[in-house]
Amino acid sequence: MKKHFFFIFMFLLMTRICAFAYPNMIVEHYTAERGLPNNIVNCTLKGQDGFVWFGTWYGLCSFDGTKFRSYDNHDGFYSADIPPRKIQRIVEDRNGYLWIKTIDRKLYLFDKKHESFHAVYDDVKEYSENIQIIKIQTTDDGDVLLLTKDKSLLRANTDQNGKITMKQLHDSRPNVNVYDLRLKHNVFCETAEFINWIGMDYQILSLRKGEALKDKPVDFIQKKVSANPDQFTCASYSSKFLWLGDKNGHIYSVDPQNGVVNRYEIPEIDQPISNILVTESGLMYITTVDGAYEYNIGYKQLTKLPFSIAGKKVGMIFNDKYDKIWFQEGNEALTYYDPLNKSNHRFPFPKQNAIGNFEKQDAGEQGMFFLTPGGEILLFDREKLEMTRINQLKPFSDDLPDQLFFHLLLDKDGILWLASTGSGVYKVNFPKKQFQLLTEVSPVPVDTERATSWNQGIRALYQAKNGDIWVGTRWQALYRLDSNGQIKQVFTDQNYLIGAVYHIMEDKDGNLWFSTKGNGLVKAEPDMNSPQGLRFVRYKNDPKNPNSISSNDVYFTYQDSQGRIWVGLLGGGLNLISEANGTIAFKHKYNGLKQYPLYGLYMEVRTMTEDNDGRIWVGTMDGLMSFDGHFTNPEEIQFETYRQVSERSNVADNDIYVLYKDSESQIWVSVFGGGLNKLVHYDKERRVPVFKSYGIREGMNNDVVKSIVEDKDGNLWFTTEIGLSCFNKDTEQFRNYDRYDGFLNVELEESSALRTLSGDLWLGSRQGILTFSPNKLETQNMNYDTRIVDFKISNRDLRSFYEDPVLKESITFADAIRLKYNQSMFTIEFAALNFYNPNRVFYRYILEGYEKEWHYNGKNRIASYTNVPSGSYTFRVETIDEANPELVSNRTLAITILPPWWLSWWAIVIYVVLGIIALYFSLRLAFFMIKMKNDIYIEQKVSEMKIKFFTNISHELRTPLTLIKGPIQELREHETLSPKGVQYVELMEKNTNQMLQLVNQILDFRKIQNGKMRLHVSLIDFNELVVSFQKEFRVLSEENEVSFTFQLPDAAIMIWADKEKLSIVIRNIISNAFKFTPSGGSIHVVAGLTEDVIDTSTYISCGGLYEKISPSPRCWIYPGSHGSLNVTSAIQHSCNMFFYEVGYRLGLTNQMLSNAKSSESGYSSDQGCETLLKYATMFGLNQTTGIEIPESSPQVSDQDSVRSAIGQGTNNYTTTQLARYVTAIANRGTVYNLSLLDHVENKDGKVTKTYEPDVLNQIEGVSGNTWDAVQSGMRAVVTSNSTYSSLGNITMSGKTGTAQQSTTHPDHGLFVGYAPSDDPEVAFAIRIKNGYESLYPSEIGRDLMRYYYGETSRDELITGHASAAGSSSTHGD
Repeated sequence: MKKHFFFIFMFLLMTRICAFAYPNMIVEHYTAERGLPNNIVNCTLKGQDGFVWFGTWYGLCSFDGTKFRSYDNHDGFYSADIPPRKIQRIVEDRNGYLWIKTIDRKLYLFDKKHESFHAVYDDVKEYSENIQIIKIQTTDDGDVLLLTKDKSLLRANTDQNGKITMKQLHDSRPNVNVYDLRLKHNVFCETAEFINWIGMDYQILSLRKGEALKDKPVDFIQKKVSANPDQFTCASYSSKFLWLGDKNGHIYSVDPQNGVVNRYEIPEIDQPISNILVTESGLMYITTVDGAYEYNIGYKQLTKLPFSIAGKKVGMIFNDKYDKIWFQEGNEALTYYDPLNKSNHRFPFPKQNAIGNFEKQDAGEQGMFFLTPGGEILLFDREKLEMTRINQLKPFSDDLPDQLFFHLLLDKDGILWLASTGSGVYKVNFPKKQFQLLTEVSPVPVDTERATSWNQGIRALYQAKNGDIWVGTRWQALYRLDSNGQIKQVFTDQNYLIGAVYHIMEDKDGNLWFSTKGNGLVKAEPDMNSPQGLRFVRYKNDPKNPNSISSNDVYFTYQDSQGRIWVGLLGGGLNLISEANGTIAFKHKYNGLKQYPLYGLYMEVRTMTEDNDGRIWVGTMDGLMSFDGHFTNPEEIQFETYRQVSERSNVADNDIYVLYKDSESQIWVSVFGGGLNKLVHYDKERRVPVFKSYGIREGMNNDVVKSIVEDKDGNLWFTTEIGLSCFNKDTEQFRNYDRYDGFLNVELEESSALRTLSGDLWLGSRQGILTFSPNKLETQNMNYDTRIVDFKISNRDLRSFYEDPVLKESITFADAIRLKYNQSMFTIEFAALNFYNPNRVFYRYILEGYEKEWHYNGKNRIASYTNVPSGSYTFRVETIDEANPELVSNRTLAITILPPWWLSWWAIVIYVVLGIIALYFSLRLAFFMIKMKNDIYIEQKVSEMKIKFFTNISHELRTPLTLIKGPIQELREHETLSPKGVQYVELMEKNTNQMLQLVNQILDFRKIQNGKMRLHVSLIDFNELVVSFQKEFRVLSEENEVSFTFQLPDAAIMIWADKEKLSIVIRNIISNAFKFTPSGGSIHVVAGLTEDVIDTSTYISCGGLYEKISPSPRCWIYPGSHGSLNVTSAIQHSCNMFFYEVGYRLGLTNQMLSNAKSSESGYSSDQGCETLLKYATMFGLNQTTGIEIPESSPQVSDQDSVRSAIGQGTNNYTTTQLARYVTAIANRGTVYNLSLLDHVENKDGKVTKTYEPDVLNQIEGVSGNTWDAVQSGMRAVVTSNSTYSSLGNITMSGKTGTAQQSTTHPDHGLFVGYAPSDDPEVAFAIRIKNGYESLYPSEIGRDLMRYYYGETSRDELITGHASAAGSSSTHGD
C-alpha cells in the first residue's frame, strides 16, 4: 500500500515539474504569407499611434493587429524619395516621426501622417564628412541621437510639420584613428545645453542640462571633473546622475540639473573601472579586472562579490524589476546576483557567431528575455532560476529548429515582439496565471496501464456535507480529499474498487451514492467499524431478478423533495428505488413504470432535477422528459416528452447534457449544439414547457454546454467545448474566458463542476482538476485606440488617385474627407489596436446623417456604402471589448460628398431663373392655347354650319338628279340614237352619276362626322373592280389626249373590302392622275400583290446566330453582331441574319397581318421556296439569258428557304444570269434577254443586222419604295468602303458576295453592280473562280468602271501589279 501511494506521489511530483517546464505564454507567428513584406525582420517598434512598425529586408511596414501595410514603391506612390529597403533600426521622436537607419548606413525620416519618406542627407553633411550613420537612439525627451561613422555625435529633432533641426554635440574626428575610424579613447564632452558621452563600445549618452546651468560656462562641468579627457573608462546613467569611472579607480557622479560633481575614491579599488551601476537603494556595483564589487554609498562599505569576470569580457551591469543584479560577460555569459541572499548563478550563452547586439526585456513574473549577440533568445525563469533557450520551445521549434533573432521588444502592454532572421515575427502574450491544475489527483492511470481517451479524465466532483471532496476518475480511482484539497483516501483495486464514477450524490441520511459506468450503483454508508469508515453496497443488474437495477451503466442519481431516489441509466432508462421489508427494489420500465416512453433514446438518461411544483424533469439523449412527482403508485406516472417545444426553443430532438437548478430554483437546460435554455415556466393547460434560449448570438463562446455551476454571487459558469463562460443573470451578459485570460489548454468533462465551500470552482477535465477563484479573476485592461486604416473608392486605394488626389494625408490621421459625386461608393476599414487579443473586440458603426441605426459588425472590420447621396456625414465606429464592456473606443471621420455640377448652388440659381422664364412662357402659351381653343371652337361651329348647309343642299340636289338620271337611262336603253347621240347620252349619264356620287360623298362625310358611317365588307375581285374604270375614263382620256392603259395580273386578286368605298378611292386617284397629267402624257394603272413580310420601315435585329431553325446558321460577323437593321443597311453590311428572317417569314403558313407580326402557326420551308421561285421567275433566274453561246441551265434553290433567301441553299447561276439579274435591278424591273452581239457587218463594213434589246419580262407589283431601298443599299456598299475611293466622280452601286460550290475548294468571289447610280447606263457581273473572297472582283469592277468612263487608261490597267489587288479591306459578305 505504501509503495503504491509513493508511486502516486512521485507521479504527481513529476507532473508538477512538467507543468512549469514552459512559461505561460501565447505565441502567434506572422510571416510573408500573412502579409509581411519579407520574412527577414531586423527591428520592431511600438509607435505612439498604437501601430507596431517593422523594419524588414524589403522595407517598412505597419501592423494593426490583423493586417500588415507595406510602404514600398510598388504602386509608384512615393515619388520624392524612394522608400528604403534593408531597414536595420527604427526609432520615433516626440512628434511621432520615424527615423530609419538601413544596413548600408543611410538615414531616412518617415512622415506617418502623409506617408512620405525623406532621405536625411543634406541635414547631416553639414556636420560630418562621412555621413554614414552607424547608430541611432532616442533620448528621454524625444530627441534622436545620431552617431556617424567618424564617431561624431549629432542630436536631431523635428517640429510638428516634420522640419528637421540638427545640432552637433561633438566632432570626434580629432579623436579617431584615420585608418579604421575607431575612437582612440572614450569621449566625455559638454556643450551649452548638454553633457554627452561617446564610448569606444558605441555607447552614447546625451543629458540636457538644468536651468541652473543656463548662465554657466559651456565647460562648467568638465572643469569640475578636472580630469584628462582620455582617462574615463565607462559611463552609466542611473538614479538621475551620470556616473563616470576612470583609469585610476575613481568614480564620479554628475548631476545634470545643477552641475554638482562628487568624486568617490575607494581605497580598495585602484584598477580601471570597467563598468558601474548605482541602484535606487544606494548600492553601487563595480567591475574591474580584479572582480565585481558591491559598494554601499551611505555606509561606505565595499564587498567583493563571490564571482569574477574577465576584464576584457566585461559588458553592461543592470538590474531588473525585482532589484536583482545582472553582469554581462561580453558575448559569452550572464551572471545573476541576488543582493538579498547573496547567491549568484552564471548562464553561458550558446556558442554562436555574433550577428547583433545584446538586448534585454523584463516581463515581470513571466520572466526575463535576453537576446544574445549570437541571435538566440533566452528566457529566465525567476521561480526556478533557470535559463531556457526559447528556440527549443514550441511552437518556435516546430517552425524552424535553432532559429535566430535580430531584435526583441516588450511593448507597454506587456506583449513581446520577436524579429527573426528568416521566419518573420513572433508575438508573445503573457496571460495572468489565474487558473491552476490540481496535481494531487491524477487524471490518468498511475500504474502500468496505458492512458487512453477512455480512461483519462476527472469525471465526477462532489463536496459532502462534512467538507470532504470526492473525485471520480475515468480510470476507476476514487479520491477523497479534505476541504483544502489534500488527499485523505484513494479507492482503487488495492482496497475497494468502486469503478469509473460518473456522478456522486449524498442523500438526506448522509449516504453517498456513486454512479459508475459498467459497475452499477454503489451506496456508501458511514461505518466507523469499516477500515475506510464506509460500508459499501453495490447494486448491479441481475437478469434473473426483475427487481434489480435495469443496467450497469449509471449516469446520475437524484433524491427528490419527498426523499425518493431516482437513478438515471445509460440504456436502462429511469429507475426508482423502493424499499420494502428491508429489501431494495428498482422500479423501471419493465416492472413498474408502465407508461414509460417506448420509443427513441429515452432509455439513455443523463440528468434530472425537480422544480418548485414537484415536477421532475429528466434529460435524455432523445430530448427532455417530465412527470408530476405527486403520485402514490409508480404505475400512475404519466411521462411527457418534448421534441419540438417551440420554434424558438433548441430543445427539440436533442441530447440533453445538463439539468441544473440554481439558488433561485431556476432550472437551466443544456442541449448538445443547442446552447443554454432557461425554463421560464411550465404551461399546465398546453402541457408544454416554455424556454428562453441563449447561444453564440447572445455572446456564448460555443453552443455545446458540458457543465453548469453557480458561484457565490449568483453568476452561472458554463464549461463548453472550447472554454469557459460566465453568465450574469441580472444583465444577461456573457463573459468568455480563454487562453488570453490564463485559461489552460484542457478538455473539459461533462457534468463535472463543483463550487467548494470556500467559493472556489473546480472543473473536471481530461488533464486534471482545473481550479480558480471567481472573485479573484482579473482582466488585463488595456487602453487602445480605434483607427481607420483604409479607405477605398470603388475598390480603388486612395493612393492610386495620382492626378486628382482625394486626400493628401493618410486616412489614419485624417479627420475629414471630401468626395466627388461619382465617388459615392466606398468602403472603410477600421481596426482596434488591441494586440493582446483582437478576437475579443467587436465593432459597430454608423454613417450619421445617412442612417439612423448602428450596424453591429461583430469582428468584421469593413463598412461598405453604395450610392450615398451628396451631403455632409459623420462616420463613427466604436469598438467594444467583450472582457471590458465599459471600455469603448471610437473614431470619427467627417465625409462630405459634393453634389454634381447640375446640383451645385450656381446650377440651382440657373434652374430658378430658367424656371421663372419657363413659367412666363408657359403662361403665355396657356393664354395662346385658350385663345386657339376658342378660335377652333368657333371654326368648328362655322364648319358644322357649312356642312349642315351643304347637307341640306345635297338633299335638295339629290332628288332632281335622280329625276334626270331616269330619262337618260330611258333614252339610252329604248330610243334609237345616232352614234354621236349615244356618246352624248353616255356622257350625260356619267356626269349625272358623278354628281350623285358627290352628293352621296357629302352625305357620307356627315355620317363620318357623326360616327354613323359603317363599312359593308365582302369578298370582291380587285381586278374586275379596276377594269370597270377603263370605260368610265375612256372619253376623258380621248379629250385630254392622255394615254390611259392598264396592266393587271392574270390571276384574280380576291380581297375583303367595301366595294362602294373602295371604288370611290380608286376613282379619286385616277381623277387626280388626269388632273395633273398634261396633254400627250400617259397614265398607267398597275395592280399587283407583294408578300408583305417586310417593308422599308421594317427593322430586324442581328445577334450573330439565327436560332429559329436547327442547325442554327450564323451571320458572317459572328460572334459579333450587326444590331438592328432595315433592308437598306442589311444590303450594305451583307447581313445574313436579316435575310434569314425574310426567308423564314416567307415560309410561315398563317399570316393574317403584314410584316409577320401576326400569329405564326408554323414554318414551311417548301412554302418559302415556292415564293422565292415565283420571284426568281419574275427576274428570269429560272431560264438561260439568250446569249449566243452555250450556257448552263440555272437552278433555283428548292430547299431551306431560310438559307436560300441569302443565296445559299441549292442556288446555281452563271455569271451572265447574274448580269441579267443586276440589270433588272438597275432599270427597276425590266428583264432583258441578253446578247453578245451589237451588230453584224459584211466585209465592206456595211451593217447587215442590228441587235436590239429584247424584253423578256416587266416586273410589276413592286413599289418604288422597294426599288429605292434596294438601290440605296447597293449604293451604300460602295460609298462606305475605301476600296472604291478611287472612282472619283463616278457613282457606282454594287453588291459583293461569295459562293461555295465545294467544301474542298475555295469559294468563288463575286461582284455585281451598275453605274451611274442615279441613271444607270451599264450593268455588270464579275466572278473569280475560287477567288476566296469578294475583295478581288470588287476591285476589278471598280477599275472597269474607271476605264469605261475614262478615269484610267487601258495600259495602266494591263500593266498594273498583281500585288496591288486585294490591298483594300471589305467587310464580310
